[in-house]
Amino acid sequence: MQIRWRRYRRGRLNLTQAALVRAVLLVGAVSMLVPFAWMVCTALKDKHTMESEPDRWLPKMPSAAPAANWFVDYLSATTPDFQDLLLRDFDEADNRRPDRPTRQGQGSLALSVDFTRQGQLTRSIELRASELPDVPVSTLAFWLRGDGSGHRLRVAVHGDGFVYRAAEDLRAGFDGWKEVHCYFRPEQFDPLGREVVQLRRDPPGDAGYVNLATICRIELIVLPEPLWARAWAQWTYSFRKAWQSMPFGRFYLNSLFVSLAVTLGQVLTSALAAYAFARLRWPGRNKFFLAYLATMMIPAAVTIVPTFVLMKILGWFDTYRALILPALFSAYGTFMLRQFFLSVPTDLEDAARIDGCGKLRVWLHVILPLSKPALATLATFTFLASWGAFQWPLFATQSLHMKVLPIGLSAFQDKFSVEYNLLMAASLIVMVPTLLVFLFNQRFFTRGIQLSGMKE
Repeated sequence: MQIRWRRYRRGRLNLTQAALVRAVLLVGAVSMLVPFAWMVCTALKDKHTMESEPDRWLPKMPSAAPAANWFVDYLSATTPDFQDLLLRDFDEADNRRPDRPTRQGQGSLALSVDFTRQGQLTRSIELRASELPDVPVSTLAFWLRGDGSGHRLRVAVHGDGFVYRAAEDLRAGFDGWKEVHCYFRPEQFDPLGREVVQLRRDPPGDAGYVNLATICRIELIVLPEPLWARAWAQWTYSFRKAWQSMPFGRFYLNSLFVSLAVTLGQVLTSALAAYAFARLRWPGRNKFFLAYLATMMIPAAVTIVPTFVLMKILGWFDTYRALILPALFSAYGTFMLRQFFLSVPTDLEDAARIDGCGKLRVWLHVILPLSKPALATLATFTFLASWGAFQWPLFATQSLHMKVLPIGLSAFQDKFSVEYNLLMAASLIVMVPTLLVFLFNQRFFTRGIQLSGMKE
């Protein structure tokens, strides 16, 4: 069918042209939504689904599992200098059975329970103090063979005058052998997606390294999990794991504070500079403006080393000042607001001066209220750029509590692997403020772009 474009009338399309235009728009919209849909579906998967069925879009709904058939092997401890000490290998005669799989050695400890007959199962692993070295340890680790049932495992470590209990039960939704790490020290984060149990002292006290010779017993409790809770845990696994793998709460506060401070500061400085370049008359104004615009041609990577050296000399390294102050000035923001200020009628400014307003009052009460579209557009651009900044915060910070969200996202990938489900879940969490800012300012966004280049 030949489309007769010559019959097009301004403001009116024939049926064939309208259908073609809508088809092109629909294809474009779908092509843009497919990557986002893949991102959401990947975030809804747990690690077991990512490993066993990587091509599956959505995870399966868990089936009813009235029993748990788990096995534990190779219990060890880690010293502060990262030396692993073997505590139990479960090679005793009563643990050597043909029906028991082993990770290492010839035996394993069975954690098998039928929840239709009993409510829970408790197994105690006794340790002899005389056989343990007198050294501090930061982590206990053991290998757990899950069956994909998704029931809960509760860990408790009993010692001489102290008890460490799991802050949250481990949901064993995986199938096969996994190493479980139990941390004594608080805020021990693991961005690689391993199975982690954070231990808390009961009653609360000084938490940190524990003397290995004082540990008497390790208690493992298998608890049932209802079907709806297992389904919810499976669909939210990546979000919970991503949030617990890094101090995302602190990263969120850092990014939010830095982005808001940079946005407010850059809008303020750009508005003042733009007002001086657009409405005030002073010698060399246009030349200074061209020189200021020329700084936009300097790559940001070129200024990193001088700025870093300056931050070190001033003593601002690894502080909020290093993250905020270098980003408070923008030649682009000044240019954008200057072009908009030129479109404001001078009659309004003259009327304000007749009423007794000075230069700052004219800027505050006349220019700024009429420039809300441009200000909102610049604020949106600035917030998005600051929220996603990675390179400069990477150089300007060192301690973990000063990191921002883009640096936290990079921790989910290393030289050998990428935890895609955790990375996509964390990316969705990071995306929420940017969507809210854009939705709030979208009514000013297009209007600001249209009017930024207009002149009187």
